[in-house]
Amino acid sequence: MKNKYQPARQLEEVLNQLEGKINAALVLIEQLQKENEALRQQLAELKKVNAEAMTRIDNILDRIDALL
Repeated sequence: MKNKYQPARQLEEVLNQLEGKINAALVLIEQLQKENEALRQQLAELKKVNAEAMTRIDNILDRIDALL
């Protein structure tokens, strides 16, 4: 009778391992989504800073041209 239940135990073990891997993958996906959102926000902020810097540079160049 031992052999009769052996495949069921092995299958259960494999399914438990698979469940663990799936749960780990879901946790990783959630972490990556949060990181991605943070990076998107950081990129948007840096684009804004860059645009402001470009405007200041343009203004400075206009002043230099006016002096020349």
